[in-house]
Amino acid sequence: MHLGYADIIKNAKRPFETVEEMNTSLIRNFNEILSKDDILFILGDVAWHGYNPCTELKKIHGKKILIKGNHDEALLKHKSFRECFIDIRSTELFRDGNKKIFLSHYPMAEWDGYCKGIYHFYGHVHNSDMGAGYLMKLYPTAVNVGVDCNNFYPKTAEQLIDERLHTYRENCPSLPQEFMDKAIFIKDMDDRGGKKVDFQKLIH
Repeated sequence: MHLGYADIIKNAKRPFETVEEMNTSLIRNFNEILSKDDILFILGDVAWHGYNPCTELKKIHGKKILIKGNHDEALLKHKSFRECFIDIRSTELFRDGNKKIFLSHYPMAEWDGYCKGIYHFYGHVHNSDMGAGYLMKLYPTAVNVGVDCNNFYPKTAEQLIDERLHTYRENCPSLPQEFMDKAIFIKDMDDRGGKKVDFQKLIH
């Protein structure tokens, strides 16, 4: 979210004039979706260095779990910030319905359960198409959950996965043929045991 960070408005081309407008809009958008009983995973970079977002976090509905980002380290020294969350982790692997999802702030080229069809939710890169922002688009099971890629609203895991697979199907022909042949669509991706995911079947 990068609450309180003026430069992110320009850097990520956010549709806000001021930090105050950005913060207020995020709170309003989140509360349109969330109830007090919902669990909200925040995948890091809650705010800018030196800006304590506790006021905003307390206004947002739901019980919050933080997956730590690089901009959270200084804030985590403050008890008031830590108390905004029911749990704080570096990474997490959890189940939502019949889907398993690996959470981290940073995008990973290969994550826990990658070869078995476990999804990877990540942030950090905002809406960038460079570097890891481009690389992760090659993976059908990697999902950028940053607010910049989701119209500044929270979404359920089911929504995020459905939208990701739809987007992937639409853009699949533009991906490098070598990657399609050798990396994603291999049915038996490695020899570490267990059931392997058929990515080709997944997206078609």
